[in-house]
Amino acid sequence: MSKPQRQLKKKIVIYCEGDTEYNYFDAIRKMPNVEISIQAINMHGGGYRNFLTEIRKSGNYGKIATFIIIDGDRAEQVPQEKERLKELMDYCKMQNEKKSYPSYFLVVNNPDFEYVACLHDEHYKGGNIEQHITKNFGFKDIEKFKGNEKIYDFLHKDSRHHKIMLEKIKRQKKLIENEYEKKSVIITVTETKIDWDLIGQKSTNINEIFEILEV
Repeated sequence: MSKPQRQLKKKIVIYCEGDTEYNYFDAIRKMPNVEISIQAINMHGGGYRNFLTEIRKSGNYGKIATFIIIDGDRAEQVPQEKERLKELMDYCKMQNEKKSYPSYFLVVNNPDFEYVACLHDEHYKGGNIEQHITKNFGFKDIEKFKGNEKIYDFLHKDSRHHKIMLEKIKRQKKLIENEYEKKSVIITVTETKIDWDLIGQKSTNINEIFEILEV
């Protein structure tokens, strides 16, 4: 009698800038209704080149998509980092043009993930991010917010939810947008659009990961 074949769960890998993003997506990973396996990797900063080095050496077995979630403010503040961001973008585009596993989604939160967190709140209208976190969210300072291990739960209470964020993102112009096709376990990035004029303006394309996860 032949053994029943083991069915591997579809997997995406998420490379994160730091603790806040890691804790957020690690909470999603543990949810029973998420049908795609998530592996979150905390890069602890290090700049755009650190991401490029890591994804180049990582294996692709079992992955259907790789998400690289970065803060965009570094590209505006440090000239060398803008060039490194271009290198990272070019690498992702080159890999996607091969039409092979996994697809690469570069997600730029401009200026940072704390902006994305504020978008969860229906009362946030695009103002100062740190003020909103300290006054409206009630944290002593931004570092206390970043260190909150239950950040996902906090951003899904009272007037806060990622669906509120997704509605706000629909109305935004974005620095980067990945157009893709999703058929069963196959995800193919067909085009990546970049608008460098939006460097320095608040935007994010983090909606793409929620679309893939269907949450």
